[in-house]
Amino acid sequence: MAKGKVSTAKKGPYTSKGERRNVSRKIVNAMRRDFRLNPSLRSIFQKMDHKRLILSRPKDKSVADQFKKYTEAEQVRLRAESLQKQYQGVGIKFSACVQAVKTNYIPQLEMKFGRIDVKVKEKGKATHKGK
Repeated sequence: MAKGKVSTAKKGPYTSKGERRNVSRKIVNAMRRDFRLNPSLRSIFQKMDHKRLILSRPKDKSVADQFKKYTEAEQVRLRAESLQKQYQGVGIKFSACVQAVKTNYIPQLEMKFGRIDVKVKEKGKATHKGK
């Protein structure tokens, strides 16, 4: 942002020559953070339309990277959702499933939570037998 001239007695107070007049950097950053945490419906629909356009458009060089990014993200999300549904009784979080998919940790995750899942089922059977 360009700096203005130092204020003089004749011209009055300093006026910023930037996009937002006389708004501090901290306020601008707070506004940006608030907008990112609570996006408007318009921006959400713009993102959805852009994604739909990229996925349906012919694949030229300028769009290939975005297409690859969107498809990989979709595959990761779908695989993580299936893992979470599979181990729902154990109480695994979605973020742990996403991390396992991205780091190729799925066999270890299945082995770890598969054992816990068996213990949970055994506990459930034991409680039913005791009644």
